[in-house]
Amino acid sequence: AYAYWLGTAGYVGPQPDAGYAPLSQTSLWAWAVANLPDTVSASLSQKLVAAVNWLLTRRNLDGTWTSDHQDGSAAAVYFDGNPTASLTAGNMQALAKAQTFLANDDPLKPTYLKAMEQAATTLAGPNWPFQRNIRTAAQTIIGLNSALPYLGEAQLQNALNRMKLVADYLRSTQKADGGWGLTVGTPSQPYPSAGPNRTASGAARPDSGRGRNRIRMRPPASVRRK
Repeated sequence: AYAYWLGTAGYVGPQPDAGYAPLSQTSLWAWAVANLPDTVSASLSQKLVAAVNWLLTRRNLDGTWTSDHQDGSAAAVYFDGNPTASLTAGNMQALAKAQTFLANDDPLKPTYLKAMEQAATTLAGPNWPFQRNIRTAAQTIIGLNSALPYLGEAQLQNALNRMKLVADYLRSTQKADGGWGLTVGTPSQPYPSAGPNRTASGAARPDSGRGRNRIRMRPPASVRRK
């Protein structure tokens, strides 16, 4: 409904005398559309492609994105630091969805695939700060998962290895109640816990069509005792 409202209202797209909506809002809109059922997202395909094309012009040199919305109540839902894993993972999902609406000979298609590969290389690289906080760690897995079907064998294995490493980190920081705080040592909170739970729900799993290895998290202690 959110994506439909924005699409109908033209919230994301060329604005008179203002260019596009802020990067974070465009990114969140594209992520929302990418996660709608195919029959629904197809009706917004032209707007999604336009939004993705604009987002690509706002990338960092390493293929990630820097959020332009770093404080306030809304940012508390998704901001994890800069460069941002949340918006980068969302944009990777948008790229994966948008390329399905392009013809095989469309010159944009290889551009989208290369963008996903570059972002995946950064997220799987040794310098990516996935331990910065729980949200960064979870979104690292989600972003890499969206790129798996489009990676070459060597890059695929590197991404899978990184996903396992990050999943092990998330398991090691999970609390007895089954949740996570934003950082190690803080109490469980809903927003930080949502990301790791999404990686365990099947929404993000190492599955490229070449084997499955679902990421599993521990259930709360109260559940394990039953």
